[in-house]
Amino acid sequence: IVLPGGDPGYKNLMKSHDILMLVKKFYENGKLVGAICAAPLVLAKAGVLDNKLATIYPGMERDIPRPRDASVIVDGNVITSKGPGTAIEFALAIVEYLLGKAKAIELKNIIVA
Repeated sequence: IVLPGGDPGYKNLMKSHDILMLVKKFYENGKLVGAICAAPLVLAKAGVLDNKLATIYPGMERDIPRPRDASVIVDGNVITSKGPGTAIEFALAIVEYLLGKAKAIELKNIIVA
């Protein structure tokens, strides 16, 4: 599952008990959980970031447990990214996680990233 950020999108996701439970279930079952921009706040609210490094939209770092200043952070099955300007790097990290490094490099070369 990959959550988009943006306002008010992330706020609406945070209000949904069903979304929070789905995110937690994916995480607990070892499935990919991704979030970009402000959406890592949703992961934090679901308890997914308690023991994970993560990144988030600049200025919101204090709202997640273990923030790091990076475009993309991959910590186990959790992938987070800062925002719209890091979307391609985020997408490539997801491709690498799901399909392997060779596919991510192939895609990166095709899209000239």
